[in-house]
Amino acid sequence: MLLKEMDLQGMRSIAMHHKDIYEDALRIFITLSDEVMIRRITTRAPISDEELHKRLITAAGEREQAKIYASHIVN
Repeated sequence: MLLKEMDLQGMRSIAMHHKDIYEDALRIFITLSDEVMIRRITTRAPISDEELHKRLITAAGEREQAKIYASHIVN
């Protein structure tokens, strides 16, 4: 068994170029609540409200795409 962490773009690439691997893979989406994400992002380094807002919008879009995953884990 191989365990590989990928972002959604990586999974799309595997789906396009290696359909056999993609179809056999157990895909698990790991996410955070917005509150936890904000806390982690803001404690790392200073970030503008605009950049934080963009990252939250991106995360929401990724959660929407996560419906293709077999399982979901909230970290």
